[in-house]
Amino acid sequence: ADNQDTNGGAAIENSGAVYVFENLAGTWTEQQELLISDRESGDFFGSAIAVSGEHIISGLYRRDTDADGANTLSDAGAAYIFEVNYDPTDMTLSSLSINENLSMGSVVGNLSTIDVNADNHVYSLVAGSGDTNNASFSISSNELQASEIFDFETKTTYSVRIQTDDGHGGTYSESFSIAINNINDAP
Repeated sequence: ADNQDTNGGAAIENSGAVYVFENLAGTWTEQQELLISDRESGDFFGSAIAVSGEHIISGLYRRDTDADGANTLSDAGAAYIFEVNYDPTDMTLSSLSINENLSMGSVVGNLSTIDVNADNHVYSLVAGSGDTNNASFSISSNELQASEIFDFETKTTYSVRIQTDDGHGGTYSESFSIAINNINDAP
């Protein structure tokens, strides 16, 4: 893989790569492959590595051009800094109930994610355990919204499965049960 371009295509001889591993209960598991989009033949990306907290610094000791690729610098080298990405670990919904008879588009609650990296998250309804009533809801930004007018006398609870995506490969999914509140119907 160290000779592949960032799309896994043609070989780029001695361009390099960095692999991040985590020790989980005594077993080392690859968590991430770090590549740079502007790798060139002979860069030897990953030839020097330093780790400081949540950051990985990787050297290219044979980089021959400046940052914009305009000037030849003959083996001047370069360094790239990466922040380790951790998967989101939990998600909350600010309200687990909605009144019956509200219009479509009414907000059930706001979604938020627990994530060490404090990334911006994208939410979506996904298939899996607890997705029974996904079609009755929609998500706009971080809001779970009603896609139908709920009637307590017909159905009192709905189940949805929501995924949060940190945009860096980390996802977390959870099911929520949404209760329909009984409101006195006008005579």
